[in-house]
Amino acid sequence: VLLLLYCRKDTYHLVLTQRRADLSSHAGQISFPGGKHEQGETLKQTALREAYEEVGVDPADVHVLGELATIYIPPSDFEVHPFVGWVADGRTPRFIPQESEVAAVLEVPLNHLLDPSTRKVDQWQFRGQPIDVPYFDVDGHVVWGATAIMLSELVGRLRAVMEMGGRD
Repeated sequence: VLLLLYCRKDTYHLVLTQRRADLSSHAGQISFPGGKHEQGETLKQTALREAYEEVGVDPADVHVLGELATIYIPPSDFEVHPFVGWVADGRTPRFIPQESEVAAVLEVPLNHLLDPSTRKVDQWQFRGQPIDVPYFDVDGHVVWGATAIMLSELVGRLRAVMEMGGRD
């Protein structure tokens, strides 16, 4: 997957997608652009290709900054390799959602994600047992699961960089 950062009106943003409700896996969920690795491409190329296919961002316009921790998702048996990218030259991308997969493109200001009040915990039932599920509230959308884990890692890294930037 690609965690794509860019600037819109002097504010840093991150793009998320809402998956269509009629998809066979992760229907209606909020996610990052991403998908299945194809033979002959690197994992980074997969992330860039999928971002192009799902939201229309040209891979040539993305500078990959690095990777986050790989995540295994047991229910779907997927292994997710998250890459963080920046739209080259600070340009604002024009998103073109892939109609067959993407119900909506969500442009989220980073300062919203950095606000501690955005992170919440709710109790859900899982196999008849109550469990606490951490999530991000993004304009009324519940961002949970692997996407929330990746967001948490990104937010943690951004906070660390911001703290370092304030030191002499």
